Amino acid sequence: MTYSPIRMLLVDDASVSATLDRAGYRSMGMQVFAVSSPDSVMALAREKKAEMIVLNFDFLGEETARLCESLRADEDFHLIPLVVTSVQGDAGLKKKLLAKGVNLFVEQPIPRPYFVEQLKKLLTRMIRGEDRIHAQEGDSVHVTIHGQKYPAMIGDLSSSGLFLCPQGDDIPFSEGDHCSVLISMAGMTQACQAECEVVRILHHDSRFPDRQAGAGLIFRAFEKDGEKVLMDFLAVHGRAEEDQRMLYYL
Repeated sequence: MTYSPIRMLLVDDASVSATLDRAGYRSMGMQVFAVSSPDSVMALAREKKAEMIVLNFDFLGEETARLCESLRADEDFHLIPLVVTSVQGDAGLKKKLLAKGVNLFVEQPIPRPYFVEQLKKLLTRMIRGEDRIHAQEGDSVHVTIHGQKYPAMIGDLSSSGLFLCPQGDDIPFSEGDHCSVLISMAGMTQACQAECEVVRILHHDSRFPDRQAGAGLIFRAFEKDGEKVLMDFLAVHGRAEEDQRMLYYL
């Protein structure tokens, strides 16, 4: 199985050293998009569908706090993971930025593999909390995409989204596609219908034939009482457990 890279927007100096740094991230499964102008951050984050934003305080200075506040005030980015890096380990600076909505403050320099691991752990923690569950036999979901309806199997379900495994013919998913899903699970008071966006594709790998492939979908909107139905269901049936096959599917 291969994983789509995690899309990270890096706000930093557009120098040769920064270019080399981005290449290092890419080698570790991070697809990095860079921007040096604070005024261009939101536009590029939307265009590239960034999954997290990393800001270099030593480059941005006091602009860092203002930018974080602006991101948190925007409905498209009020939940996106925000990471600030700096060679300054001042506790007051860290406290100030965390109060502005930063999720992780990382004092540099640290080894890049360790930093990337910290980013992945943050992303996992924010999109895969305690309220998630694996499907049972009889549970189902139907996907309507490009005007066609397809049955699928739920590989994982959380308050943020779901992982779908196609049944029969492959569903023609592509990252960025929008679709409608109808979820029916034992314990739900009624079916839950939601509008979703495909954010990640996990492909088959012949070396690991027993591993599932499919698509990670994030919830964008719910029909009628769909969100309440889902939250009530997860409150009773949700549980957290590690499953490397599903890691980073959103």
